[in-house]
Amino acid sequence: MKPVLAVAAIAAALLSLSTVASHAASPADLQRDFDRCNTISGLYGSIAQTRDMGADPQYAFDSMKGRGFGDGVNPSEKQLKNMINTVYFDQRFAHYTAHQIKMGMLDACLGRGPKPLK
Repeated sequence: MKPVLAVAAIAAALLSLSTVASHAASPADLQRDFDRCNTISGLYGSIAQTRDMGADPQYAFDSMKGRGFGDGVNPSEKQLKNMINTVYFDQRFAHYTAHQIKMGMLDACLGRGPKPLK
C-alpha cells in the first residue's frame, strides 16, 4: 500500500476534528470542505515536522495552543493534545514523513482512500 493511502487508512479512524459531508453539492460547499480539510491536515503535518526536528511534544503543544488556524479550525486543548500524542506516539505514524501524514490526513478528511470496516 502506498504510504499516503496507509496514513489515510489510519487517519480515518483517528480524525477528531471533522470529516466532510459526502452530500456537499455546491462548488462553494466543496471549496469550504476542502479548505477546512487542508487546514486540519496542515496542522497534523506541522506537528509531524516539529516531531521530525526533534522537538518534544510540550514544545509542539505550547507553540500551537490557543491559536486559530483558519477555516473554522480551532482545536480545543484536549483535541490538540490528542493530535500531538497521535503523531508523536502512535507507532503507526512513526515511519511516515510530515508530508505523507499531511496528505494522508487530507485524503481521510475528504473521504478519499480506503475506508475502515464497521
